[in-house]
Amino acid sequence: MDKQIFENRLKEAGESAVSLARDSVINELSDNLIFKILPNNLDLSEHLTNFEKRNLIERKKEINRTFTTKEVVDRLLIDNKVPVWINCSLIKSSIKVSTVELLISRRFRDDKELYHQEDRFPPFKVALQIPPYLSIASGQKFDINWKFRRLQTAYKIWKSRKKIKT
Repeated sequence: MDKQIFENRLKEAGESAVSLARDSVINELSDNLIFKILPNNLDLSEHLTNFEKRNLIERKKEINRTFTTKEVVDRLLIDNKVPVWINCSLIKSSIKVSTVELLISRRFRDDKELYHQEDRFPPFKVALQIPPYLSIASGQKFDINWKFRRLQTAYKIWKSRKKIKT
């Protein structure tokens, strides 16, 4: 994949993640994006090539870091290959910056082998992570930062389970 095409698709997917979240969250969201890269599995499986194993080792070292668009491109576009799929979702936001999580396949492939060809920006698939205490069908707005508010989230999960039992 060409570097400029991958960068444009990354930007489009990030912007789409923010746009998708805007309809469902109570927060004011920033259009200034940073990214977290998270491999779908941290095991060095036998089916991975040596190149993919080396890349996974590097990604594991950076699990809690955030990156700019350029830094993501430098890490995920290697020899014109990119992860075969990348799930993209907004996980955190403030007025100044929004954080987009990139859940990536550990396998790298050429353009023709990428998943989500039917979408606007393969290999990206945009999704919204909904808190476990909400029903998808409820349509209720939520705090996009729910993963980072542990005590509040734990209480809401407990409360929703209590409602189910009664």
